[in-house]
Amino acid sequence: MVKSDANAKSVEKYHICMPRYFNFTCAIVGNNVYSGLLHAYIRHYPELEAQIPSLSALRANLPIKMQAAMKGITLAFNMAAAKSEIADFSKSFDESRKARAVLHKVQMLVLRYFESVLTANQVPQVTSNTFNKYQMRYAVKKNMELVVGPTDPKAPIQSFGDKRPVRYIVTAFLV
Repeated sequence: MVKSDANAKSVEKYHICMPRYFNFTCAIVGNNVYSGLLHAYIRHYPELEAQIPSLSALRANLPIKMQAAMKGITLAFNMAAAKSEIADFSKSFDESRKARAVLHKVQMLVLRYFESVLTANQVPQVTSNTFNKYQMRYAVKKNMELVVGPTDPKAPIQSFGDKRPVRYIVTAFLV
């Protein structure tokens, strides 16, 4: 895993070391509203908070305007429809060191949750979404799945110490 600064605005890459029966490993970025950990949280926080203890308490420490933007992002049909809410969220993110620190903690909890599911030696159901993009579906509870939407395989990341190609996790959500 790559270390990061809790107050950094930069995008960080984290390694989710996939079990060896996969011919790839995964990476996920932080601090990006369109892809990775921050995206998954702000887009799907109600479902993630139901699975990860303490996320809702952390969200309560965010500025009210940021929480309102998150609600709009979650309720929007897609990210394009949430353009103004994303702008409001991003502005608060850029302006508030405290909010960035809280969201760093949130992203690390989400990362640990994703790692626990993806590395549990459970073979996922491999499917495609409506845009014919690769997906992995993991059973997490009876009648509940974590759906992971990664990119196509990319070149290995040397700092991960894993020679397999990397799929970046764009989004993940519970259904």
